[in-house]
Formats: sequence, C-alpha cells, structure tokens
Amino acid sequence: MGCCGGAGRSRIIEGKSPAVCLGAYPRQGRRVLRKMSVEEVWVHWAFCEAGSDRFDHWCPNPAINELRRRIRSGAATHQALTPRDKQILRDWIGKTREPYLGMYMENVDCFVINEWSQDRLRSILCMSQMDKVGQFITLSEYMNRTPDDPNDRLDPRVVAIEARDSFTSPDPIIIGLWKGHHVLVDGYHPVFVS
Repeated sequence: MGCCGGAGRSRIIEGKSPAVCLGAYPRQGRRVLRKMSVEEVWVHWAFCEAGSDRFDHWCPNPAINELRRRIRSGAATHQALTPRDKQILRDWIGKTREPYLGMYMENVDCFVINEWSQDRLRSILCMSQMDKVGQFITLSEYMNRTPDDPNDRLDPRVVAIEARDSFTSPDPIIIGLWKGHHVLVDGYHPVFVS
C-alpha cells in the first residue's frame, strides 16, 4: 500500500493553532498555498463527499440529493456554488459528520493548503475512530495493520489492496487537530490508493 503517490507530496488542508495561523505563516520554509476558514473547510468537505457514491445512505434530504445530482453531473462546481448550495452542504455535513468528527475542528482557527512529504504524512495520527479500540495511532501504523473486514469497501486499506490503478484526487486531504496533534480527518482513500 502506498501513501501519497507522484513526486512524494500530497496537497493537504492543515488545521493550525491560533499561534501559527493568525498573522503568522507556518514554519519557515513551508509554502502556504492558500488559507481557508473552518466554515470553508466544512463546505469543501461536504462538496467532496456529496460527489461520492460512498455516502448515498446519508442523504435522505431532497435538497442535498438534488445538489448531489448536480455535483455528480458537473453542473455544480465548487467555484460556482451559490450561497444556498453552500448552506445545504453545510447543513448536511453538520448532521452527518460534525457530531462525530467535529472534535478535530474545535480548536482550529483556520486552515492552510500546503504540501507535505510522504514521511511527514505517515507520522501524523489517524482519527481514533479508525481504530477498533479507539486509540490514536500513526498513519504508518494504520497502513500496516490488516483490515478487520476484508470486504469492507469503506476501509481504505481494503480499497488499496483491490486497486488496479493509482487513484488521485484534485482535492486536498483534511488534517485537523486533537490536543495539539495533527490528525488525518478526511482523505484516507486518496492517501492509500495513490
């Protein structure tokens, strides 16, 4: 299983603590591609998931289903979302993801789009939800564990084992914070399959 194909770098959305983000750039030598507010990241995340068929069972709302149809057909692009579209996405992710994963966004003032090396990515923590006993482990440890269910298509390790082709995503992965530690929140499938 590989982590972050290509030239060894993957675009990420990284949660930054107030000391780093408010008026200060990340550590010297790291290029910041763009800053995003926490709300922008929630909408971005919802947009990415709305285009995926992996989440069909989380969409009982007619408004999100219509928007998902437009996103999948290419009629709704991220850049052309209306304020109403953004609110629909924000409401949807607020009900489906935020109650379970919002803790990784709580102490984040903003996000920066940046590039990380494979080694740096492998050293970050996975969400405790990715471990059957609820502990935080590094991405490298998670990658090297055998999937609990070899048929679980939502487990990125299963998808990576079965992948015939490299998978890349134009969307950055999302890295949040938990007690001062970086945690991979969203983007497990692109990280594992590319």
